[in-house]
Amino acid sequence: DKGVPVFGINNDWEGNPRLFYIGQNEVRAGYIIGKRIFETGVNKGIDPEKAHLVMPVEVPGAAYGVQRSKGILKAAEEYGIKSYEILDAGGLEMTTVEQRETSYFLAHPETTFAIGLGGIVTDRLTTALKNAGKKPGEIVAGGFDTCPGTLQGLKEGYMEATIDQQQYLQGYFAIVCGYLYAWAGFAPNIDTGGYLVDKDTIGIIEKFSPLHVR
Repeated sequence: DKGVPVFGINNDWEGNPRLFYIGQNEVRAGYIIGKRIFETGVNKGIDPEKAHLVMPVEVPGAAYGVQRSKGILKAAEEYGIKSYEILDAGGLEMTTVEQRETSYFLAHPETTFAIGLGGIVTDRLTTALKNAGKKPGEIVAGGFDTCPGTLQGLKEGYMEATIDQQQYLQGYFAIVCGYLYAWAGFAPNIDTGGYLVDKDTIGIIEKFSPLHVR
C-alpha cells in the first residue's frame, strides 16, 4: 500500500503476497532427496512394504518442514512405503537434537530410512546413528543443507545424499532482481535448490564452504 516492493527469499508459502520468490522449491527438493534415498534402499534389498521412515525436524509445523515432507512422502508413496513418522527433534540446540535422534533409533530398530527435514537435524544424524550402534549404510540417511556433520557423514558412508539449496544464490539474485524490478518491473521466480550432494560431488562443496559460498 505504501509503494514498497516486497519479495521473498529462502522460504515461501502459498498465498504469500510477495512480488516474486528466490529460493528452493521445497516440495520438489523433498521429492528429489526422497527418491534418491528410497532408490538406494531398494537397491540394497530393503522391502518398501516393510520399511520405516523417520523424518526429524527442528520445528514441527514450520513451513520448510511441511513442504519438504510433502515431497518426500510423494516419493515414498511411489515406492510403496507406508510406515513413517515425523520426529520432533526439540528445536535448534544440537545436543538436544542429537539426543532425541539417538533415542529414536534405539527405540525403533525397525527404522530403515532417515531423512532430516532441516540443516541441524541432518547434521546430527551421523553422530546419532553412531551413538545407536548403527553401521554406515545400515539405515539409509539423507537430508538438507551442507553442514559439517552432514559432509562428514557423506565421507564416512552414514549419509547417502543431501540437498544444497544454494543460499549464496538466494542472496545474490535477491539484490540483482531487486535492481531489475526497480529498473524495468522484472519479477522472476527463481528456484535455487534441488542440487544433490553425495560422496561424488562433495569436493566442490568443501572447496567453497570456507568462503561461505557453498
